[in-house]
Amino acid sequence: MKLELVALCLTVGSALALQIPQYRAQQPYQQYLQNQQFQNYQQRAAAAPILQYSNDVNPDGSFQYSYQTGDGISAQAAGFTRNLGIKDAEAQVVQGSYSYTGPDGVVYTVNYIADENGYRAQGAHLPTPPAVAAVPKALPYYNQQQATYQQQQAAYQRPLQQPYQYRPFQRRY
Repeated sequence: MKLELVALCLTVGSALALQIPQYRAQQPYQQYLQNQQFQNYQQRAAAAPILQYSNDVNPDGSFQYSYQTGDGISAQAAGFTRNLGIKDAEAQVVQGSYSYTGPDGVVYTVNYIADENGYRAQGAHLPTPPAVAAVPKALPYYNQQQATYQQQQAAYQRPLQQPYQYRPFQRRY
């Protein structure tokens, strides 16, 4: 009896499995391989061999890497944790640079540092903020705004001319 029940379950299970469409995990991957952007990337990657590569990761979380490709791209960076073990004072620090050859044939280099103060990049081709010449023009406006603000704060801190008296609500008919 048990054997017949097991055989019946196996038969029904296999029949149902044949009717359920199978998910093909390879289908999205095959579509990706056929994508034109991926094929262009493969062609460029094949044209730029890796000439030099190093990657060191230490147990304390610090790291250092560098690479150079055949088409003139190179990058190097080093990182560590500042104030390791001090709660609310730890900060990741990464300092490095990368360079590449632009379409105009010029080699562009960017040096950067990223830490608790944000990401800061420097390069001869990167735009810089405007000169400080605009600050003197803004000072009179700033001083006027500060004076207005201080007057408003003084008015809020002054005691009321007449103390507030509670008057219950009275209906007037």
